[in-house]
Amino acid sequence: MINAETEIARWASQMSRVPDTLRKAALDANTASQAEAQKRLIRATPIGPGPDHIRATIEVVDGVANKLEKIVRIGSSALHYVIPLEFGHKLGNKFIPGIRFFRSVRRIMKKKHAARMRRALRKAMKAIY
Repeated sequence: MINAETEIARWASQMSRVPDTLRKAALDANTASQAEAQKRLIRATPIGPGPDHIRATIEVVDGVANKLEKIVRIGSSALHYVIPLEFGHKLGNKFIPGIRFFRSVRRIMKKKHAARMRRALRKAMKAIY
């Protein structure tokens, strides 16, 4: 059985041998998907009655550069209620149902990102070869 560390090492090894044109195309596709995911998540995140909202904690950061990672984060140490908001929680004896916002955006972006990456890499490979 292959573990995650082996897969990550194999991916890093493969990415080190990729031509710069392909690497740039993949990075551009990741950046575009990151921006779209942030925009969709901001629109989908519910706003509660209080002054502080989980929507304000959505941020984009760069991950590990040699893996071409782009990260969209939500929540903070002060506002850590993303999971109860998504899946529901109890308030006293009453169950408050969850509001599906993160998983729906993730599911949509997974499909869109795969198509975007495939298109970008095919276009870059056609230009190279």
